[in-house]
Amino acid sequence: MLESIFQQMLQNFVYDALTCNPAIYAWMPDETIKAFEDAKVPLHGMCADFALMCRRKLRENGINSTLVYCTTETGDPHLVCSVDGNILDNRQQRVISNTALEFNGYKFISESGDKPGEPWHLIER
Repeated sequence: MLESIFQQMLQNFVYDALTCNPAIYAWMPDETIKAFEDAKVPLHGMCADFALMCRRKLRENGINSTLVYCTTETGDPHLVCSVDGNILDNRQQRVISNTALEFNGYKFISESGDKPGEPWHLIER
């Protein structure tokens, strides 16, 4: 089911590099993401939008997930969605393990709680 949800989200997402300026960017609220899904229009956004879209869909299906702040192999900041170490990442074509991404140069820095409002915590490896 995880791979199926990921593929569905990937098909409904278009990475938009123009939204990547952190000085002007704000995460899209759930209501906005849901409106795109309901209209069956691809969401144009950045990694945080994709991670939030995945998290919302996973919650709808009763699957707990977290958001994970990391850096990519190039050192660029990135946000992904995680389910028990399985990563939903808009830069990948399939769900991938966090260990495989670490092997490829990702560094996981902090992780949200499972539920809204729970605090983030540092990841120590």
